[in-house]
Amino acid sequence: MIQLALSRQLSASAWLAVRAQGSKIGEKPTAAGTPRLSIAHSAPIYVNVAGSAAIGDQPKATFAKRGRSSAPSRESPNGHHPRGS
Repeated sequence: MIQLALSRQLSASAWLAVRAQGSKIGEKPTAAGTPRLSIAHSAPIYVNVAGSAAIGDQPKATFAKRGRSSAPSRESPNGHHPRGS
């Protein structure tokens, strides 16, 4: 079982995601001798903050809805990178 505890203050509705990686248990290393890795990424976890605009109504989301964005952003609609940096 994997558990995660996270405490983060959010001032506006946002989305979060979880990334994880580690060595595969019980598998032989690669031909180069390095461990075989497992990598996972969660689906978005949407957080609605009372008194804040819904994610789809925030400025970056409405900009994307109008079709003016040609490349997808790596940021959440509130301007924070999904990794929290």
